[in-house]
Amino acid sequence: MTRVEPTSTPAAKPTPGGVLRLQEAPLLAGTLRHEEVEFEPGFHASGHATPEELLQAIERIGPKEVLPVHTEHREWFQREVKGAGVLLPKEGEQIQLA
Repeated sequence: MTRVEPTSTPAAKPTPGGVLRLQEAPLLAGTLRHEEVEFEPGFHASGHATPEELLQAIERIGPKEVLPVHTEHREWFQREVKGAGVLLPKEGEQIQLA
């Protein structure tokens, strides 16, 4: 049996990319139960960075501009990113990348 320990990131914490909970993915949940994977309450796993991790990465890299892609919350970047411009092109708009 595989035991998955909880992380310091609670599943209830909202993120720009959202959180997938097992009850929202019945096929995945059924597969994991079949394989006898046991989850602790509060378990959270994601391939996406947390908002804090995104801001830390942007700060460490120090770009002049940030272009959010593959996100449902583009405006979050405009509110939260400091020290860099945030490009939010309209759908179909072309932008020049240097």
